Formats: sequence, structure tokens, C-alpha cells
Amino acid sequence: LLFWRFPLWQAFILFSGLMLMVPAVAFLVVRLVDFSTSGIAKSGKYYTIRYSKGFLLHTVIIPEEKIVMIQVQSSPIQRLSQNCDLYIYTRAEGRVRHRCQNLRRTEVYNLLGWEGTS
Repeated sequence: LLFWRFPLWQAFILFSGLMLMVPAVAFLVVRLVDFSTSGIAKSGKYYTIRYSKGFLLHTVIIPEEKIVMIQVQSSPIQRLSQNCDLYIYTRAEGRVRHRCQNLRRTEVYNLLGWEGTS
């Protein structure tokens, strides 16, 4: 729209649009990779969490004794599809909150040993 509205600024508008598209495409790529790789696993007394935050992908291995609190939340749309967001709060050298989005609620409950919870 700006391209046709301001014909004298077409070169600047085109350059600005292309430069703004670079971080948008990078963010989209990170989100697509996160969609296919995010999750949580437990091996012995260690949890492995894969999630993204901003433009970064994180893989975190947490010993069970460093976990302070685990919180499961669902938005109204997630409740319809039986999904949830998992928040794991840890305390080691500092307090950190890890958020793993859109996981199957039954799988999270089974992994954490919360069998009777719905």
C-alpha cells in the first residue's frame, strides 16, 4: 500500500520491507523447528526439555532435585484439543522458568506420574 501511495519512496520502502522480512522468516523457521522437536522426556532422575524462546532453541537436562515447581496450564482452545503448556521452575545458580508449549495433557500427566488428574 505504501509502495503505491508514495512513488518517490519506492526504493526505500522496498529495501525496508525486505530488511524487516529477514527476522520474520528466521522467527518462522525457529517456530517450525520448535513445533516438530519440542517436548519433554524422563530418563532415570533427569528430565530433558526441548523448547524455544524467542529466536533460540533450547535443550535442557534437569536433575529431579533441582525442580522447584511444575505447573500445567491450558487455554480454552487447548482444552478442546486436550493439550497444555508445561512450566518447570528450577533453582540452581538462579531461578529459571522453562516453558514447553502445546503438549498432549495425558502424556504429560503420565510422564510426571499424575495418573489420577484430568
